Amino acid sequence: MTDHHLTDLLERVAERTDVGPAPLAAIRQGVRRRRRRNGVLGGAGLTAAVVAATIAVPVLSNPGREATPPRPGTTQTPVVSPPAPEVRLDGTYIVIALVRSNGRPAPTTYEHTRLHMSFRDGTVRAFDGCNELSGRYVLQGTHLHWKGYLGSTLVGCIPGPPPFFDRLDDVTSVAHDQGGTYLEDANGKVVVALARPDRR
Repeated sequence: MTDHHLTDLLERVAERTDVGPAPLAAIRQGVRRRRRRNGVLGGAGLTAAVVAATIAVPVLSNPGREATPPRPGTTQTPVVSPPAPEVRLDGTYIVIALVRSNGRPAPTTYEHTRLHMSFRDGTVRAFDGCNELSGRYVLQGTHLHWKGYLGSTLVGCIPGPPPFFDRLDDVTSVAHDQGGTYLEDANGKVVVALARPDRR
């Protein structure tokens, strides 16, 4: 806008007013201030629009997610299953129950001798009244794993002893309660029930 246009505009507005020369310098300065203010407001508006778009895009692209932020001081903790309780197996035991593969009970003595076994520092030993067995084992939680081959002496006894050693091949886990310690198969069925000698 030129000085001539400003003078013409002011003369029309001030037809009934006795005014002096138009303060053109002050008016130009006011126009510049207005333009600067409009530019700042326009920039602020553009910034606000960018911020709003930045927030809105993730929300619109994931409509299923809850937009409400979590309450202060609260966290979402994943559910973690507790580890399986570890069974303390070390010690000497007598066999108080032996179950055949068909589910029927087998004798727990042979020639008036109690079947027994012991666990110590990863080594297992057992006696079926006729032969002795020894080997290594690993116990992780309640899972029992025989390491390698369980070897035994080969004394031929007549009649043969209970199927104690054969049933140990089916043992995969250990359970424990106030009644004793139980060697179980993969189906959770008791193969051998053990107790401390002083609990006969």
